This record gives sequence, structure tokens and C-alpha cells, in this order.
Amino acid sequence: MPAYRDQNIACFEHHSPLAHPECSAALIRTLARDYDGLALCLPDHPAIRQAVTEAGQKLPIVTIASDITSPGRLAYIGSDNYRAGRIAADMMGRLLGPRTGRVALIAGTMHYIGHQQRHRGFMAALDERYAALCATPARECLENDDRAADAVHALLQEHRDIVGIYHFSTGADAIARLLEKLALPEKLVFITHELTLHRASLLKSGMIDLVLDQNPLLEARMALSTLSHHLGRSPAPLDGPLIPLCMHTRETI
Repeated sequence: MPAYRDQNIACFEHHSPLAHPECSAALIRTLARDYDGLALCLPDHPAIRQAVTEAGQKLPIVTIASDITSPGRLAYIGSDNYRAGRIAADMMGRLLGPRTGRVALIAGTMHYIGHQQRHRGFMAALDERYAALCATPARECLENDDRAADAVHALLQEHRDIVGIYHFSTGADAIARLLEKLALPEKLVFITHELTLHRASLLKSGMIDLVLDQNPLLEARMALSTLSHHLGRSPAPLDGPLIPLCMHTRETI
């Protein structure tokens, strides 16, 4: 926010329950009456798409991290999620080397386009390059830490040949605690997204092997820059809209 004060822009944050897209749709319609622009990170649900289409006729809307397939949105600000999934699969195969087995997949909700794209990219690269590996169907945790850990625990009980975890949602910290409790960190390759301070420490300790990061601070700045330019308050938006991906291991932090 401080960087945009001279453009008379202030930001306010609102949350909506992931399990109730109709509530998100109602919130979008309410906010569209009070704000000059919206930056959304929401699932691509029909009710949400319709609300974005309607609200987009009144004010600029950008989507962050995961897109919404509505003609009402102005721009998508985020990384190439399909490519992120392919990178995750390639690194999973390289880190596992000659090992054979199954990779557990944990999503937030497959209504997120970003999660769909990561899943498709992962499966495509795995099928193309690593015949010794297969993947479980993606389990949805609805962006809940405990649900993510429970999903991993259930998959470990169902499949004794799991050699890796690709997690593309929230809950990585809870999964790491579970793996530590089961004494499994050194037996599994664990790849996740978003470099938080806690995940950096988990990388250093070897609890997580690889983190793919899309720089949420840059996403926020680009979203504000895009909205500011559309409102005529800045000469040009930041370069974009795709955010470069960064890979982090214990040696990069």
C-alpha cells in the first residue's frame, strides 16, 4: 500500500468460505458497490463466474494466482501453473532417481483453475518421462491444514508404495509434521508451493525437498499496478502478467 499512496489507492482484504461459492458470489456483488476495483483469488465456480461477469461491467477485476473463466475479468496475475506442475513432476522424477512407486497428490479444490493446471502439467510430464512412477487421484483438502495431513495419512494407509508427495495447496506444514511423526521424511520426496518463513525452515531441515514459489508480493504489486493503470492513475502497469517461478531447495534460502 505505501507505494500507491500517491495514486490515492488504499487496499482492504476480505475473506470468503471456500466451501460456499455462493457466499463468494454474494460478496463480489456487495464489494462491487463499494470499491473501485477488485483483486480476486477464488475458485472457478459457476456462481462466482456469473458474479464476476456482472461486476466486471461496473469496475475492473483482476484474478490472482488462479484464474476465473469470465469475460468480466480484466487480467490474470500469476504464474504459469501448468508449467509449475510439469516442473514439479520433472523434479520429482529426478530426485527419486531409479525408484519406482506412487506419488500422492494433494490439492485444495479442483475448482481452482490453478490447481487443475498444476495437476494436468504434473501428470503430463510424469507420463512422458517417468514410466516407473504413477500418481494417486488428487485428494482435495479445501485449503485446510488438518484436512491436507489427513489426506496424506489416508493415502499412506491405502498405498504402501508411495515414494513422493506433490502438494499444491495449503497445509504443507501439517503434512511435514505428520511425516516427522511417522519417521518418513528421508523415505519420501516432498514437493510443495509457496515459500513461507516456516517452509524455509522445513527446507533447511530436510522435511521438504523442493518449494516452487510464485512471489506473492510481486503478484500483489502487479495486481495494484494493473488496476491503477486501468483507472488512469499510473502511466503503465508493471511488466507481466505472468509471474516468474522460482525453485527453492535447502541451498537457496
